[in-house]
Amino acid sequence: MDTDAVLAVVKARLKELGMSAKDASLKAVGNDALIANMGRRRYGSPTLENLMALARALDLELYFGPPRRADMLEPPPAIDTRVGGQDFNLIARYNVNVSAGPGLVPVSETEDGHLAFSKTWLRDNGINPARAGIVRVQGDSMAPTIPDGALVLVHGAEDQVQHSGIYAFSRAGHSYVKRLTPLGRGADGRMVGLAIVSDNPSTQPEVLIGAALNELRIVGRVRCAMISL
Repeated sequence: MDTDAVLAVVKARLKELGMSAKDASLKAVGNDALIANMGRRRYGSPTLENLMALARALDLELYFGPPRRADMLEPPPAIDTRVGGQDFNLIARYNVNVSAGPGLVPVSETEDGHLAFSKTWLRDNGINPARAGIVRVQGDSMAPTIPDGALVLVHGAEDQVQHSGIYAFSRAGHSYVKRLTPLGRGADGRMVGLAIVSDNPSTQPEVLIGAALNELRIVGRVRCAMISL
């Protein structure tokens, strides 16, 4: 394995994401020295398991197989349509529920049609349609902001909690939609704690500190909710 080449890709991705090597290492394997150790000869090459975890943490592809054409490596483009002289992007709706309650185990993530969003609205709100998806929320712990049964637009490009907002995330195999609020950062820039808050006052907030933060995998930030009246 060419560890130097792998490390160069990792460093470039860290710069693109604005993430520290320590934060990425913690997110991947719960050890803040993973990436640092990749550059130290005495530790040898990282294990395949650690490389897979790091690829997931940085949203990188870990590929093993015959050479592929460049056009096969491009992300799928957003689907465009034009209606009444206006341009729209079609965003996939996924056949999976996320919980605004005690948590749900997702059983499938197949596409279930698309919904059209104005290109202008997506651009003005900084949403990349190729990194967005729509899922249904089950439960009332985020009511009245997001009522039971609402559809939400999740922006997967926002998979780091930089400031307070509503996020879709997984924890111990269950999926959730909750308000996440950072509780300060240390001298190294790492988040020291995170509050998981339900907008429904009947549900008590939860605080995660230190290593417990590694329990969460942020899917993306919820940018809008759609309800039936």
